[in-house]
Amino acid sequence: NGDFNEPAVFTISPAVVSPAADAVLLTVQGIFTDATEQTSPYGNEIEAVLPMFDCSSDALETSGHVVRKGMKVLIRSTNYWIERLQKLGTGATTVHLTTRNG
Repeated sequence: NGDFNEPAVFTISPAVVSPAADAVLLTVQGIFTDATEQTSPYGNEIEAVLPMFDCSSDALETSGHVVRKGMKVLIRSTNYWIERLQKLGTGATTVHLTTRNG
């Protein structure tokens, strides 16, 4: 509905923070979009999923823990992985997601 009311739970990976550290879960409110785009690789038409999550840039960092590329995020009972973070210059960030790890 366009409001920042969709919860996403980011898993801040121990390997990124410290190999001995436990994973930190960070819940962020934002807007989830699971749009698709039609594409034609090698002449075959397929529908590509382009999941994205828009949220406050400040929400992606807490107590020294920062959300980064490759980390897992749970939205609507589905696990996604962060493909890239796009800061929009307005205090908001678009988190580009993928359903494949790595």
